[in-house]
Amino acid sequence: MQGRVIFLLARLIPSVLALVVAALLTRLLKPEEYGLYALGLSIIFFLTIGVFEWLGLSLMRMAAGAHRPDLLYGTIMTCFVALLVVCVIVAGLALMVGGAGNYASLVLASLFASSVTVWFELRQRLQMAELRAVEYFRMSVGRGLVTTLLVSAAAFAWRSASLTLFALAVSNFLAGLLVPERQLGFNRLRFDRKIFASVLRFGVPLSVSVGLATVLMSVDKWLLQALSGPKAVGMFTAAALVTQMPIQALASGIGPLAYSLAVRTLELNSKATKSQLAQNFIILIGIVLPSAVGVVALSDNLAGLIVAPFYWKSVVSLAPWLAAAAVVATIRAFYIDTAFQLANRTLLLALFTLLALVVNVALNIWLIPSFGVLGAAIASFFALLSSSIVAAIFSRLVFPLPLPIIDTAKVLASTGVMFLVVRQLALWSGPWALLLQVTVGCGVYTSLVIMLNVLNVRGWIIQRFPLLRRWAPPYGQPQPPVG
Repeated sequence: MQGRVIFLLARLIPSVLALVVAALLTRLLKPEEYGLYALGLSIIFFLTIGVFEWLGLSLMRMAAGAHRPDLLYGTIMTCFVALLVVCVIVAGLALMVGGAGNYASLVLASLFASSVTVWFELRQRLQMAELRAVEYFRMSVGRGLVTTLLVSAAAFAWRSASLTLFALAVSNFLAGLLVPERQLGFNRLRFDRKIFASVLRFGVPLSVSVGLATVLMSVDKWLLQALSGPKAVGMFTAAALVTQMPIQALASGIGPLAYSLAVRTLELNSKATKSQLAQNFIILIGIVLPSAVGVVALSDNLAGLIVAPFYWKSVVSLAPWLAAAAVVATIRAFYIDTAFQLANRTLLLALFTLLALVVNVALNIWLIPSFGVLGAAIASFFALLSSSIVAAIFSRLVFPLPLPIIDTAKVLASTGVMFLVVRQLALWSGPWALLLQVTVGCGVYTSLVIMLNVLNVRGWIIQRFPLLRRWAPPYGQPQPPVG
């Protein structure tokens, strides 16, 4: 449990800092320039996730059972260097013959930031695979602090999207030096054919799926740029930062660690895998679902505190759709997709993501001309929902995932009551009001979770604090504690 908390804080703290940066950038950069910055972020997202993410996932999947870790790490780093060279060549061709010369500085800054970010994330994935929570926390929070300082300073000094992205790259590089990972150093490049073949079998189908997923998450911005212009991209991005970033941060602090635990359980004791997966699911929805509901309930106050007035209306109107889309995407990425990864049937993931991409593009082309940024948000939600439903159905055929209905119902009930309470406070505004709203919401939700004994949390509390045993009501036979 302690490790889960450290990993969660390691994602949550940088996300809070990222919201601070977003608040500053929406005020320091003009809407057009902020739209270009958001476009650069979408390029970074596409490259780091779509092109390189399969290396990090392969590292997490194979590290636990690797007989020669040095060869595995060296082979993955060799693949990273090779892919980076390909990206540089493609970017150069795009600038010379692809008509992207007007965006040369933006493309170059995005490519540099992408390469450094991947270098940083590979180190983080190794720390997570080995469950080294303290080192992970140090690097992740360190990156958040350095990024807040340098990116804000660059935006204030130059008011340029490209130079702000360059500052983002420098921040990742400096943070990566906080915890040296010598086994992932460029002087440890190796190449083993058998390991490379295993990485390809697991990673290539997954890279197709992840690549399509990044296009799916970025196509809204690209189509908004084409159909409505950079201001619309900035409005959509600002709304996504306020409504989706907290949810995604919490999920990314839980999901990868939960996956690592599932892999280790499968390697050591396959009979306990379903129990571990059920626990992972309840912890996942037990955190992201109330977070999403809270964001929607408090969207007016959040918008007023975080982004410039130009973006307030878009944040409030898009909040329900973007928050719901983030929850659906989280469940699919960190639970449903796990079935195909554990069964080594990752090629199927590409088909489900392709379905979402087709639905998203079609709905965007249909809805953006009439509804603008709201149409893009609606399209995103229904595209993710359709692919998640299909993936969940097919997952039953490859690796049936448990669905703990009783605990799920308890989480839903606790979240619903929390929403009703917080909504009564939604008209209050300001930082102190937000603190009170969040405190009340967390208190109500936590109390209900304990009262309903979700995942035997009362047993875990009593085990950690024996003095409470005399006041605890009986509730049946004790179960294995959470975590």
